[in-house]
Amino acid sequence: MSGFSQNSINDAKRGHKTGLIKKMILDGIPEYGRAEVWKSLAKTRAYRGKHFVNPPNFAENLPKEIYRHLLSFGNPETDKEILKDIERTFPNCQVFKKSQHVRKSLFNILHAYSLFNPDIGYCQGMSFIAGILLLYMNEEDAFFTMISILEKNNLKKFFSPGMEMVDRFCYRLEKLIKIKLPRLYKHFKLNNITVDLFGVRWLLTIFSYDLTPEAVAPIWDIFLLLDKNPVLSIAIGILEMIETHLLSLNQDKILITLQNLTPHLNTQNLAKMLIE
Repeated sequence: MSGFSQNSINDAKRGHKTGLIKKMILDGIPEYGRAEVWKSLAKTRAYRGKHFVNPPNFAENLPKEIYRHLLSFGNPETDKEILKDIERTFPNCQVFKKSQHVRKSLFNILHAYSLFNPDIGYCQGMSFIAGILLLYMNEEDAFFTMISILEKNNLKKFFSPGMEMVDRFCYRLEKLIKIKLPRLYKHFKLNNITVDLFGVRWLLTIFSYDLTPEAVAPIWDIFLLLDKNPVLSIAIGILEMIETHLLSLNQDKILITLQNLTPHLNTQNLAKMLIE
């Protein structure tokens, strides 16, 4: 358990001392403080107070209580897709399995975002992003933090129709593997492992599909701290960390490992690798 005091958490809450937050991530953020650190790094409060451009679905300026306003509108076709995906979101997590209230909050966030950003609407993967946030903060904070996360390095573009930007991400990741991890690159080629088999899920869920919620939280600490290409940086860091193990495996076991990362990662060492 980290030895950080409540004063440290309060400094993070006020957006103070980036160096302190970095140290907290390296040492391990206490669970009770993670929400405040994430909201600070994501600048959630700035988004809550921002004057949003009016989405085209609405004829009048959005009111100050934008979240509650969005929830008052229907979106039947999209809502059907959201409800289907909620049942598939963290199926082994007891919080989501047992709590109707949490599932309702997850639905509300995704419904509101689909109306807030109608050019993108709702896409698969978003339920995992919103779900992780709900484990650490209230529904409305999770909504605004999700907006911030999807704005970070323009991640929302990966959810645009056509998936062209996702293909571009996979291309860049493959090139980085070839340059930084040439032995692993050759091993993937020999075993017909293409980057899209794992990279798409890592990108669109920010690693939360292939890690347990408890294991992915420290990954998100790193993701929110890094300013440039955080998903690419973390993906390469993960592959570098488990490279030796992957080199000993054949095709099927490589895929099983890449799609079930939790037993193979030391997230504290990953943080040191990426941000020290």
